[in-house]
Amino acid sequence: MAATNERVVRRTNALLGYGGTYVEAQEGTMGTVVGATIAGYLTAAVLAVPFLRRYIAEHWLPPAGTGPTQSQRELSWYKCVFVAVDKSGKVLRRVILSDTRDGYTASGLYIAEAALSALQRAKEGTLGAGVLTPMAAFGDVLLRRVQQAGVVVEVMEAEAPPASTTTPAQ
Repeated sequence: MAATNERVVRRTNALLGYGGTYVEAQEGTMGTVVGATIAGYLTAAVLAVPFLRRYIAEHWLPPAGTGPTQSQRELSWYKCVFVAVDKSGKVLRRVILSDTRDGYTASGLYIAEAALSALQRAKEGTLGAGVLTPMAAFGDVLLRRVQQAGVVVEVMEAEAPPASTTTPAQ
């Protein structure tokens, strides 16, 4: 995701004229990072071969239209931590996004709220045109909408202790 995230943030930076530089980094243990990199390249190589791609789709993947069960979704939640660090390594800001909904359900929430945000911005006459990033298209409208829907967004300025890995409050 780092390559995609970095491009989205750089494009947003250019569209909105923020200035400054941006570097994307994802962390993990050396074994995990190396393993994930190798797995990614192997997956791409296997999926590039049409008959292997068909075999995998027919025999290994769940049928279209299936997903996690209701009980699996009820046990799930997510938490994302974003950290802004300056060139000297000082933490400037930490943003924690969390929700008691599972990612499967949250995806639908984000899609619906993005569509409603686009309608709201269009009604206000503030929806831009062209190839936009989510921030350039929706601004804080989407942020406010998902917060009203129950997504928790915490912003901590300056140095803050590491985020916990506990489940969000229900």
